[in-house]
Amino acid sequence: MEKLSDQRIFEVISRDKEFFKIYLKNYLNRLIPNNYDDRLLNILCEYLNLKSISIESILKLAGIINQKSSTEVLRDYDLDIETVPKGINVYQKIVSILNIYHTLWIDLPIFEREALLNIHLMKARAFKSNNEFICLFILIKNLIENYYPPIIIDDKEKYYQILRSGDALKFAVEINDKTKKELNIIIELYKEYYLFPVSISIQEILIQKTSY
Repeated sequence: MEKLSDQRIFEVISRDKEFFKIYLKNYLNRLIPNNYDDRLLNILCEYLNLKSISIESILKLAGIINQKSSTEVLRDYDLDIETVPKGINVYQKIVSILNIYHTLWIDLPIFEREALLNIHLMKARAFKSNNEFICLFILIKNLIENYYPPIIIDDKEKYYQILRSGDALKFAVEINDKTKKELNIIIELYKEYYLFPVSISIQEILIQKTSY
């Protein structure tokens, strides 16, 4: 029997639009327990449909999450932050980060590239509110777009230590581990949704259910 990679398993499952929307609702309920509403699911689904990460798509995302116009979501340029030197507009800072992401980092392993982007966006603290949530949604989109499950950052103290140190390699390892754990949850939900016996492997299920 063909051995499917984790990435391939997620790719096939994520193409099942009916199930995947149910999974995303489950994911968001675990991401923000007791605070979930369908608006967040709609935001995430809309954002996943965008073709690429750009300054326009990020501002649109921030505007929807914060319920503001896209011109009202960024902090002022003179905010005294170490990673945003005085005189440099925050908008320009994000554009610069995205340019590096799409050029210098383009050939890096996926988890290292996304770790770098998340760390730099978080350190820029560009958004007036919900900065961490917006940056997480960007990370989620990029992982799913590359056929990896989204992650939940549950150990915030460890995450903030990584941000302070700027250790992208360490965060890349964390992302890798968390995608594997999330894939196991997805597989369990998939079997439950389609009433497959727990004992049947996901490999068998997908090969029977899907033509490659």
